[in-house]
Parts: sequence; C-alpha cells; structure tokens
Amino acid sequence: MGTIDVKAGQASVELKTFPADHAFAGTKHADNVVVFNTDRYTPQPLVLVGPGAGIPVTAGGVFADLLRQVPNVWVNADDSWEKALPVQQ
Repeated sequence: MGTIDVKAGQASVELKTFPADHAFAGTKHADNVVVFNTDRYTPQPLVLVGPGAGIPVTAGGVFADLLRQVPNVWVNADDSWEKALPVQQ
C-alpha cells in the first residue's frame, strides 16, 4: 500500500493487512483502489475503484520501455553496461 501525506511532504510504500470490510480487501484481479482520507471526506473516505492493466499489459509496457533504451546503451567486452554517446545526425 502506498501512502502520501501532502502536508508533511512524505510518501511511503509497505505491505499491510486489512479487515474484510476495508475497500482494499475486496479487490479482484488487477484492480486499482485509491482511498482519499481528507477533511472533506470524513468519517467516510472517497474510494475510487477501477480495473488495472494486469500482468501481461504491465509486462509488455516494461519490455517496451526497455527496448526504447537499447539505442542508448551498449555492452563492453567485459559485459559492463555503459551509456552510449548521442548519435550525431
């Protein structure tokens, strides 16, 4: 679970357990859930729930990001990675 404290300027990510009646406990598949606890939404927070991309789409996106970086990276003979110089056009 990720938490953002805007006033304190802090963010954190951690694994947590939730009671069965919590909005995060009822997620299915790749659901995304965002809960807003604000002064305006008290005592009941604003909850947004919707489908996430899922494993295949997320993996495809990460792989595409890696492929876009291939022109910017090359491998030395000793297998160390270094940033390549920009191509002059």
